[in-house]
Amino acid sequence: MSLRRTPWAIFGAGLSALALAACSDSAASNNTSVDAAPDGVVPDSGNVTDSGGVDSTTDATPDAPTTPTRALIGANPALTSDFQGEEGYWYSRYAMSTISMASGMGEMVDMASASDPFAPLVMAAMPAMIDMANDCAATASGCTPPVDPATGKAMPQVASSVMMDLHPTIVTRIYNSGDPSLANVFDAAHPIDTLNMRLVPSAHTASKTTTSAYGWLAVKETEWAKQFHVDDHFGAPGPTDTKGLALPRLFGEMIFAEALMQTKVLLDDTVDMSTTPPSMKTPAKFDWSDPRGNYVVLLALADLATTLRGDATKGNVLCTADGVCSASNRYRAMGNMMAPMILGTGKTADDLGGMFLMAANMLSMNTAMFPTTPADLKTGAVAVQSLTWLASVEMDASVRADVKTRLRGLADFVLVAPKPTSVDQAAALRALVEAYRVLGDTKYKSGANAAWTALLSKYDAPHGRWTDVSTYTGEDLAFLFGSLNSFGTYNATRLGVSAADQDRASNTLLDAFESTMDIGGFQLAAPPASSPFIAAPELKPSPLQHRYPTMPMPSAVTPSTKGNGVAPVCAKSITWSGTGWSVDRSEVDVAQCMHLAMEMMWFHSDEVNGFPVVP
Repeated sequence: MSLRRTPWAIFGAGLSALALAACSDSAASNNTSVDAAPDGVVPDSGNVTDSGGVDSTTDATPDAPTTPTRALIGANPALTSDFQGEEGYWYSRYAMSTISMASGMGEMVDMASASDPFAPLVMAAMPAMIDMANDCAATASGCTPPVDPATGKAMPQVASSVMMDLHPTIVTRIYNSGDPSLANVFDAAHPIDTLNMRLVPSAHTASKTTTSAYGWLAVKETEWAKQFHVDDHFGAPGPTDTKGLALPRLFGEMIFAEALMQTKVLLDDTVDMSTTPPSMKTPAKFDWSDPRGNYVVLLALADLATTLRGDATKGNVLCTADGVCSASNRYRAMGNMMAPMILGTGKTADDLGGMFLMAANMLSMNTAMFPTTPADLKTGAVAVQSLTWLASVEMDASVRADVKTRLRGLADFVLVAPKPTSVDQAAALRALVEAYRVLGDTKYKSGANAAWTALLSKYDAPHGRWTDVSTYTGEDLAFLFGSLNSFGTYNATRLGVSAADQDRASNTLLDAFESTMDIGGFQLAAPPASSPFIAAPELKPSPLQHRYPTMPMPSAVTPSTKGNGVAPVCAKSITWSGTGWSVDRSEVDVAQCMHLAMEMMWFHSDEVNGFPVVP
């Protein structure tokens, strides 16, 4: 069957999920001032769950928070904290799927080239990947696809022609940035074809890939792959499945394969594995000059290793933060399938994960790439976050202890480093909460409380911004949103955060998100909340859970001189003028957009979260 005729979208929404033909006629200039929407008051707070409810199992609050009072001028009265969390989830998904699988912004697998080293791997792996995603495997004799109880029709299965039909790009090395303008005229006859989502290639920055661009994209791909493996959300493949989401499950496998291939390219360019012990190369394709980005590489390698392993105490399956385990671990199966192609005959997923951990440990010992005293607070904050992930996956107790010792030194640096801006305070808050959570030293809890007080003192509630910062990048918003989510929601109990401060943190996150992402336009565009752009089983009761009402459709925004619209990705920056926001949409910065997207995805902390448990 041709997936072009199926009424459900890639990733449930987003590879090319853009109703460019259904957009408004208005166009925005390259830097646009945006005024507020109608006034309103919004209730509620708490961890967002898939159903839009409050997650009471991840980290229950010590006291039930009171209903927050909104102060944001122009707040949408229907936007609750739960809805805001859902919006962040979907904006994150739109951006990742566009950049990773549709943009063409990087070196890609050339399936028609006999010399492309990845083409045979993809061709060999794809049939098995399709079978793992399908309810009725192509190789199964006499299998009858399960019936959708709502329609009485057979659940859609993934056709072998899906790759040709949908033209996804498989990026093996991402470029750092590019123009978010769409290269092609939208094809209304094939609305979910990824050709609709190609970005203008002449604007791609094809220099050495920064470690932050590789790292945050690989983390995003891995975390989204884990999300697509939550059985309760996307269904467990088999004849009893009632979700009908085989295609998103397949694309979960594909983006995980992308992360594996991107990591192989990085390590092949950086580490000589033929020597004993492995030695450093002079990288030709990757730029290791920024320690902040280098630390993100450690986070990515640890996350990949964790995903390949799964929960070793429960048969290596994947489990959510709430302890609900899926029936299988398709990515471990993929690791077992791909390891021989990447490492050699007889190698397994455990060997692949072990190689990633060995590389992470070896790289982290290079003090030029990973200085023990960071150059700035934000680098220290990212380092604490990354070493937390590395410590969570280490199997050797002595190695884990060494990682914790380095983590402590970096946390001590963050504790005393100057914090001149609110963004610095947010970065410190995100890091010190992690340090207290992992190390248990109350000085980090005190430091986190001090950072919270300082952050709150500079907050301009009527405008959802901080008075000492006028221009915000994706990284800035990642620190701000991530710290508020960590302090006020996920880690509130272990920090002893009062109900009043939980309210303040939740309401601040809600208002700042609505002001910058929605009203201000840092999210450049979003597809409509309808099928085929979002799979019917994933549609929420309210469109506001998928997109803000005034958010442009992709072709309603015309950056520079292009007329095909703009992709649903992050702006370069957003600036407060005193009366409104102006958006610089001249480029999409992969590292910053994916960092922000990652923190927004972690609003869904009941399923996939950014707070790994460290033994």
